[in-house]
Amino acid sequence: MDADGPQLAVSRPLRFALAGVVACAFSALAWEKAQRGVAIELLWTCHVATCVLLLGLLLGRARWIACGCLFHLSIGFPAFILQVIYIEPATLQSWLVHICTPLAGLLALRGTRLPRWVPWLTLGLQLATLGAARLLTPPELNVNLAWGVWGKVRNWFPALWQMHVANTVVTLAVLSLAWGLWSWLWRRTSQTRTALVEA
Repeated sequence: MDADGPQLAVSRPLRFALAGVVACAFSALAWEKAQRGVAIELLWTCHVATCVLLLGLLLGRARWIACGCLFHLSIGFPAFILQVIYIEPATLQSWLVHICTPLAGLLALRGTRLPRWVPWLTLGLQLATLGAARLLTPPELNVNLAWGVWGKVRNWFPALWQMHVANTVVTLAVLSLAWGLWSWLWRRTSQTRTALVEA
């Protein structure tokens, strides 16, 4: 690890190939939303996380890739599935973004040890996009649930701030758990490689 963060173990051609896949999926989604007149929905944290991961792939920044990937795996994809089940079916473009982004992140981060503060960086991304959605998006779209409590939990959280506090706590816990799992897998993989080399 140097001043720029942990070093990626994957090759530059693979990074650029993964970036191309993510860029194509995101561009298709952006075009679809622009055609429907809801391009502002790209401020959903999932889509911002995709952009962060994409920039990380292009610039070789492991921490950016980790931030986007960790959000998608821990929060974004589960929330997306809940939306598909309880609210409305998703478009093909949205499915592609929510599947290609975390997979690209996992492939790019193979063999890379993530720093302990990555969950906090990812939480910061969520809080920043929540604030941006409150400032820039119309209430009827309820981007990032910035304007209203999700219907399925309305009985639990009468006030919007209560939902956001609970969501922040749960998000940090889930992100920390995901980081812990990743770190455990990294240690196990490193030990296996060492054992194979010594054998």
